[in-house]
Amino acid sequence: MAESFEFLPFKKNDFNAFLSLNRHRTAFIKQERISGCNVWRLCADDGTELATTDSRDLAFILARQHNLVPYSVH
Repeated sequence: MAESFEFLPFKKNDFNAFLSLNRHRTAFIKQERISGCNVWRLCADDGTELATTDSRDLAFILARQHNLVPYSVH
C-alpha cells in the first residue's frame, strides 16, 4: 500500500520561516590568488569570512566539521 501525501501551498510567512531553517548552514568555498599562491576562503552565506586555507579539501572539511553545507563558488 503506497502512502500518499499532498503538498499544501505555503503562506508567505510560512515560506520565509521554511527558508530560514537553512540559514547559517551554508558555506561557500572561493578560490583566490594572493601573492602568486592559491588560497581558498571559507565564507558564511552572508559573506562573512570564516577561514582561509591553502587546501581546497581542508576548506570543505572545516565547513562540514562545523555543520555547514559547503558549495564551491567560481
